[in-house]
Amino acid sequence: MNLIEQLAEHARLIPERVALESSGEPMHYRELATAIDELAARLRAQKVSVLGVALDNGPDWALIDLAALAADVCVVPLPRFFSAQQVRHALQQTGTQAVLSDDPESFAIAAGDTLRACSDWSLRGKTLSWFDTVYRTPRVPRGIAKVTYTSGTTGDPKGIILAWAQIESVVRSLAEAAGIRPEDRHLALNPLAVLLENIGGVYVPLWTGGTAVLPSLALTGLRGASGVDARRMTTALAEARAQSAIFMPQTLLGVIEVLEATCTTLPELRFAAVGGAPVSTRLLARAQAVGVPVFEGYGLSECASVITLNTPAARRSGSVGRPLPHVRLRIADDGEIQVGNRAHGGYLGGEPMPDAGEGWWSTGDLGQLDSDGFLYLKGRRRNCFITAFGRN
Repeated sequence: MNLIEQLAEHARLIPERVALESSGEPMHYRELATAIDELAARLRAQKVSVLGVALDNGPDWALIDLAALAADVCVVPLPRFFSAQQVRHALQQTGTQAVLSDDPESFAIAAGDTLRACSDWSLRGKTLSWFDTVYRTPRVPRGIAKVTYTSGTTGDPKGIILAWAQIESVVRSLAEAAGIRPEDRHLALNPLAVLLENIGGVYVPLWTGGTAVLPSLALTGLRGASGVDARRMTTALAEARAQSAIFMPQTLLGVIEVLEATCTTLPELRFAAVGGAPVSTRLLARAQAVGVPVFEGYGLSECASVITLNTPAARRSGSVGRPLPHVRLRIADDGEIQVGNRAHGGYLGGEPMPDAGEGWWSTGDLGQLDSDGFLYLKGRRRNCFITAFGRN
């Protein structure tokens, strides 16, 4: 059963449960299923097979993403922290035929001469901008649900192709490992254009029949690529009554500092995942002291996001957890972490994935497994600085 079929089943069994929420405005599962069907039909009528999404966080982002999945349209998320060079590279490499944006002036400047026309596109009473690009022929293989771009150590990040089957294995494993419940509410604190939040903040709660709370990034305190209003973020977590959220080390630090300074807690927060960059044991200890249940994990876009995770049932300080149920993982003789290569779809443009032979992919990260299967990260095989916001 794919996600669209799962949502149709939720619409039948729990039609009045809230699926998406933003600024106190709920969308129930019955409404969501109907909206996806209608929007998918509109996308088919546009006759595009690769669609760029350049939107702020919100239900519109999720609706377009889900409708594209239903219509067999590949989505290319375009984060707002991408430079103009990176935007144009993504559009050109994928052959993206159209882009939906809620900030047309800024996007038009970034995309430049890759665009050829713009028209209004109404969605739920709002007006978005539909940009036709100069690319008529898509450069993404059929059957690919998403092309996600790494944050990039150079000006041109790599496009990683992911079919829904690869994404679904992560969704199922995360829901099981984290113990996500149908009544849980997840607050998206990161851009939905980032694969980790796209999967963990939209797909996982909707798969389980929960609620994805998707306010604009400004309302959660995130500004640009590396700015955070920690007090605003802490307030957003409390107001959303969030049971789960995904943090970068820097955003976790900010929230912890606010809780320490105000002597307050987030009593409903049950699963605070953190990853994207190294996390100090001191920060984890401070989180525990203020009652924030932090679970560190490790993942790569090439593997459709998360591959190991600490969980309430299996947790070890200093580690990034055990492999998720669908993951094959081993440590090579030189200490490099290797993952069974069925976990990835490859790079766009035919560039081969570095392969260690016998179906194993070398991640470039160094690690160690203890006797109970917990993974400890030991660094990188090459020089790469990863910021506390998860940018390379």
